[in-house]
Order: sequence, then C-alpha cells, then structure tokens
Amino acid sequence: MSDDTSIRFPFGRLAGLVLVAMGLLTASDTAAGEHFTRGSEKAWKFGAQESPLRGLLRQHCSNPRAWMTDDGQWFVNLSDTGYRLFRAKDAPLWREFVRDAAGKGITCMRAASLGGWGGTSGARVDDNKTWVWNDPWAGGAKPDYARFDLAKFQNTDERLIWILDHYPEMYLQFI
Repeated sequence: MSDDTSIRFPFGRLAGLVLVAMGLLTASDTAAGEHFTRGSEKAWKFGAQESPLRGLLRQHCSNPRAWMTDDGQWFVNLSDTGYRLFRAKDAPLWREFVRDAAGKGITCMRAASLGGWGGTSGARVDDNKTWVWNDPWAGGAKPDYARFDLAKFQNTDERLIWILDHYPEMYLQFI
C-alpha cells in the first residue's frame, strides 16, 4: 500500500475496531473536501496487523468485580477526568496533563471525544450541562446535520495517536 492511501487508524490500535481477521479491510468513507458530506462515497482500503496493546477491557473471568484485558492480564482502573483534553484551542498544555497523569499512575482517562463544552459561537448556553462543542456537526450553535466538523475529529485523532505512541498503557473512555 502506498503512503498516500494509507491511514493511521488509532481506534483500531485501541481494539475499539473489532476485527474478525488480520489483513486488508475495506471501509466506505464520505470524504468531500474539508467536511464529510452525505452522498459522495469513496472506498478506502487499509491494512490491519497485530498490536502490542493489551486490548479491550473486560470483566475478569474469575472475579466479576475486577477488570482484565484481552491478553488476560488483570487491570486496575485508576482513572482521572480530562473532559476537555481533546479541546483544540483551550487545551494548550494537554501533553503535560497526560504526562502528569501517567506519572501519577493513572491508567484510564475519561474525556469528551470532541472537546467538551464552552466557546461555541452563537450558542445561547454552552456550559458543562449542554456540551454544544462536543457535537460532531459543523456549524456550531446552528448545526448543519449534513456535515461533520472534520477539524474536531482530526484534533482528537492527532492527540489520540500521540497518547498511544507515548503512553500505550493508558486507556481512554470517550463520552
């Protein structure tokens, strides 16, 4: 596969993408310029390979009050909250935040997948109760339900890749 068609897909590395077998996969994407739009189908092919990551969290096979990973290892969930970890403009120290959490033994970070709340232009209310910013749609307070806001997804993707490259033992819980 050439570099111009290969895709880094961290969700697959996280084992969030369930694969039946390793090898070449085909997915359908609706990419059109800066945003995803309905109706312009484009097929993507990408490879999947074994991962050194521990896999999904599951209920422990011998203790229903404990966690284990796909590789059979016990997992202790020491969690921290970084709701705005994937917020582009309001989280300039996000790397330092993750380093500090990992240094303190945190094994799981709970975060808003597309940035959390606050700062959506034109929103009547955008606070920790409404979370307008975390919506996937382009258009802010007047969402365009036909288009995803690709910048939010790209920001989450870039930060997720960095976290997995530097702290592969860190699990993320997206809300």
